[in-house]
Amino acid sequence: MPYSAIASLPLPAVARVQRIAPRLPAPQCPDDHVQLWICLRGPLRVDTVDGRFTLARRDVLTLPADHHGQLAPGNSGAGLLLAIPRAVLQPARRASSVRRARAMRPLFATQARADLALLRHALQAWRDGSAQDWPLPRAAELLQLALAQQHQVAAWLQRIPGRSESHRHHALQRLLRARNRIVNMPFERHDLDTLAIAANYSKSHFIRMFRDVFGVTPGVLLATARIDMAKSLIVNSDLAIAEIAADVGYENRFAFSRLFKKRVGVSASNFRSTSAMQARA
Repeated sequence: MPYSAIASLPLPAVARVQRIAPRLPAPQCPDDHVQLWICLRGPLRVDTVDGRFTLARRDVLTLPADHHGQLAPGNSGAGLLLAIPRAVLQPARRASSVRRARAMRPLFATQARADLALLRHALQAWRDGSAQDWPLPRAAELLQLALAQQHQVAAWLQRIPGRSESHRHHALQRLLRARNRIVNMPFERHDLDTLAIAANYSKSHFIRMFRDVFGVTPGVLLATARIDMAKSLIVNSDLAIAEIAADVGYENRFAFSRLFKKRVGVSASNFRSTSAMQARA
């Protein structure tokens, strides 16, 4: 195996895979383990320090150990949680620089779509049982497959200036703290000062870095996340438009209505009517 860290781990060194389903106990994960969540039937909702990630079918979520992901109450989805000792991501000190670079892709708090190879592994693990220990090489292989799905991460890293790879990785970790909070909690008040503090940057540097790396400003991303959440509520709930506007963070219904029509092309009421007709067709 190309994972130079595995040989240096103290024994026993195993990963833990647990099935997730409505009638099963909530999965548990030690604090010093990274997490891989795989959704086989959605939604799965995972609470973290960066807010709640919502996974649809075939979504995968990777979380560093310091994110302490927990299954949200009232789960109705099904999937897997793979908990892997954090040390598997740390190449042995005596490894060459080339071997260290190849040991494992960097892990960030992001979600992506699973390919067929990853899904086959996940379905086999589901059939194997509700909870079991895995040897680290098998766990590392599945984690590596999941990290390979995160095509956005590679693009983001290329846009971060810096002489060293470790500097770029650290910078992206910091920026993702702000981005994830916007996407996962669009209904909250996210001012630039608070987001910059979360990313540990000055406000001016944060705005510039965020736009350069993610291609949008924090304000534009927040508006997009709120509209996406509003569309979901319009289709899947009976809430009045004014209630939906408040739920996604707008105190003024008219400001919400103007933005919705500008972004979607139709009013919120027309969007609801059209969605209902399409559902009945």
